Amino acid sequence: MWDLANWALDTARARGASFADARAMDIRQRDLSTKNGEVGTLAENESIGIGIRVIASGAWGFASTDRLTREGVQACAAQAVAIAKASALAKRHNVVMAPEQAHVDTWQSPFIKDPFQIPLERQLDLLLAADQEMRRVAGVTLAETSMQFRRIEYWFASSIGSRIHQVKMQSGGGITATSFQGDEIQKRSYPNSFGGQHTLQGYELIESLDFLRHAPRVAEEAVALHQAAQCPEGTGTILLESAQLGLQIHESVGHPIELDRVLGQEANFAGMSFLTLEKLNTLKYGSEIVNVVADARLEHGPSTRCDTARKSSMWLPTRVSSTARAWARLATTMKASPRSVLTSSRMASSRGTSRIARPLPPLAFLVPQARCAPRVGTACRLFA
Repeated sequence: MWDLANWALDTARARGASFADARAMDIRQRDLSTKNGEVGTLAENESIGIGIRVIASGAWGFASTDRLTREGVQACAAQAVAIAKASALAKRHNVVMAPEQAHVDTWQSPFIKDPFQIPLERQLDLLLAADQEMRRVAGVTLAETSMQFRRIEYWFASSIGSRIHQVKMQSGGGITATSFQGDEIQKRSYPNSFGGQHTLQGYELIESLDFLRHAPRVAEEAVALHQAAQCPEGTGTILLESAQLGLQIHESVGHPIELDRVLGQEANFAGMSFLTLEKLNTLKYGSEIVNVVADARLEHGPSTRCDTARKSSMWLPTRVSSTARAWARLATTMKASPRSVLTSSRMASSRGTSRIARPLPPLAFLVPQARCAPRVGTACRLFA
């Protein structure tokens, strides 16, 4: 792979690039799922390619290819330079790179058991067994289980002399029970909704989740929600369980700080952002006891990566840390109105980790004066 990167850099320089970098990636994926005792997904694939980024004539150019031969990589680098020169025709000013030293390093996320060395049959048997345990509970209409594994290997090289190699092993999984009664649908998930828990670990994560032990409880809770008392209407203080708080932070903090939304360049799905630039360093985001910190370095966090890779601008998929730059000072000094207090010990998600100062006991989170609307069989909906 280093040969591929060197061919790319040499070609880019020869074609007139003032800066170039190359990222070769080898991604192996395995996905398994079941639905009501039947196999839903059983797939494994591998993708290998290289992406090349250059500055030529003061503008950026990008290209990528899966033709991993000398000729293929050289053609890709030449295309990146050509695109940069074409882009320069419409530039307003030259691209200026921040000063940076070269970094040479290697890093691998820690794991104990390689999930790709565990037989597919063994993984699938576990999912089918958990699926069956949920369907044993009367009232369960739909039982679903899933596992996902990713092994991502990166090779990064730049024209300033950086050479960084890293390997990330990511595992995840979860189970879900759904109950239909009349015109009402209730669902419970473990350990989280939206596919379960995903961390930088090996198969030891799946073993620690113990799906078979939790499957009956998840199913029973889904059925029991049909008999839950109606949520009272009014204003008061409520406690948010960690998963709900994670969702609240994701929606109220995560999406609004996405820089493309802040700048008004993105509006799909989550909409635009109320964190417009004139509010930087002045907006009250939460109460005085709230402190939200985006930290992708916590153990097993999927956004964790080599520090030197971060220093040499190696792009990796970590939305919280990369898009919060425009709000960096705001994120470390957040002030807010009393109605949006969110207090927690620690919240981790697949897109990074947030720590909240002044923790309450784990899994208990306080939102004073939140307004609730009645909704049968569910917790309060927040409008604060």
